[in-house]
Amino acid sequence: MNLTREHLYYPEFWDYARQTLGNQEINVRIAKMLGLTRFAVRSIHARVGRGECADLRRDAYPGHPDLGAVNDSGSRIDEDEFQEELRELEPLFPDKKRAAVSWEEIAERAAAESDARDRIDPTQQFGTIDLSSATKPVGIFLMSDIHFGSPQCDYRTFLKHAYWLKTIPNLYGIFQGDVAEWAISQRQLDAVLGQVFGPQNQAQFVKALVEDLLQKLLAVCMGNHEGRLEIFGGFDAGLYMYDAFIRSKHGIYLKDGGSMKIRVGQQEYSWLMMHGDSRFGSMYNQNHKAGQLARMSFGRHDIASTGHTHSFSIQYTESPAQDGNPPRPEVLLQAGSYKTRFHEKYPHRLGFAKSPHVAMPGVILFPDTKRMIPFGFVEDLVWCLEGYNKKSIVKGK
Repeated sequence: MNLTREHLYYPEFWDYARQTLGNQEINVRIAKMLGLTRFAVRSIHARVGRGECADLRRDAYPGHPDLGAVNDSGSRIDEDEFQEELRELEPLFPDKKRAAVSWEEIAERAAAESDARDRIDPTQQFGTIDLSSATKPVGIFLMSDIHFGSPQCDYRTFLKHAYWLKTIPNLYGIFQGDVAEWAISQRQLDAVLGQVFGPQNQAQFVKALVEDLLQKLLAVCMGNHEGRLEIFGGFDAGLYMYDAFIRSKHGIYLKDGGSMKIRVGQQEYSWLMMHGDSRFGSMYNQNHKAGQLARMSFGRHDIASTGHTHSFSIQYTESPAQDGNPPRPEVLLQAGSYKTRFHEKYPHRLGFAKSPHVAMPGVILFPDTKRMIPFGFVEDLVWCLEGYNKKSIVKGK
């Protein structure tokens, strides 16, 4: 049975039409089927939607006050016959595609994808570093906020520190984020155009640096600058820059920071390391951030270190009693930056005093007794460590 104008006077028809045709241009398509104007169909559709079905039927067939359906001749249509007509209309929409959604299947696929990503992700939050063969004290210092690619980086001091790291046997380093400048945002066009090397060359530099220092790096983490490419481009630069580090047996990739157990001789030290762009920062106490990270996120550690603000500080204190255990010594290290040449607006705008020196703090750990000696400058650490080694201080190139 064919579609007639009378069908338009019933909400059941419009419900059926929406299910089969969809809402988009439904009036236009029905108007074409019936040879009516789009305005006429739209008007009927609107009145049916307002519940004016009885008025429509009275207007169309004066003298028929009943509210039942009518056919072309004006006689009453039986309700069963009307529903049958609606069912017979289905061939008008034979190519309608319906979604077959199984939430269980989608959840299973998501679980499999999550498992696969977990297997290929090299990131750790916890790790152990074994220096148990050490018979002399070992020195560990931070190389944080290098910002390679920036014209403000003190490259000569960096080369000196890297030389020490390569040539002093019991000296080790930790990359604590912002190793490269990675200025890529158009919102900071002055920084983008001012780089001495572009992001691609910066990544190549870090990759080659890591390969050369592989056996002397204990851990690396990402900073907010390395994270820029991940935010704006969806690519984890760390997987490229630290590829040799990740694939080797050396070191730990703590992408967003984490906790390390460091075994030195017979002693074990715990070290919490993060770049430092966290919610615990304080402009009144640079070391508050590291201490609160240890207490609030991972539990207390022997050593906690952060960077990010380009303003250094060290603190040798006692951590509060926790879990029924008494207070114990705690070293808090806040790294400075290699970005010290001429004016550097970031710490200045934050209200931190800009240091004219590259301040990379570190600590000497002892193998036979649990003892930690912190240093604000790696230069002092090297001088003391070489004293333990009974050698003269190694000079940079």
